[in-house]
Amino acid sequence: MGDQPLKGILKSSSDLKETKETHFDEMNVLATHHPADKDYGHMKIDEPKTPYRYDEDDMDCTPALDSDDLEKRLQEKGSAPTMCVPSDEQPSHLSPEQQEKKNKFEATRKRHYNMKAEMQRSRELIKKELADDDDDDE
Repeated sequence: MGDQPLKGILKSSSDLKETKETHFDEMNVLATHHPADKDYGHMKIDEPKTPYRYDEDDMDCTPALDSDDLEKRLQEKGSAPTMCVPSDEQPSHLSPEQQEKKNKFEATRKRHYNMKAEMQRSRELIKKELADDDDDDE
């Protein structure tokens, strides 16, 4: 083994074959991937313009507010402003069946939205059920 140099496991640069150079036909790529008649999702929407009139003559079509006329209308209406205040009394225009149905609905709604009490009741039921299960196991 003395006279020959040690040969490595990696290929030397002289052993490499010439690689073939890649060539792209750019005109073919453009024709294939960018055809002239393709719009790539851009749509042209043919809609008429919004019918908005820019005439200044049309801007002045509202009648002017007459203070005398306004004052006269307010006097006819009365001096005290009317206020709508919700009342707690039941409307009398409901029939007895409708009134009963409404009362039942309100009671059901009140029970449904009383979640705190319902959660406490369900916890007590769960504890009771677990205690019964423990008694049955023994």
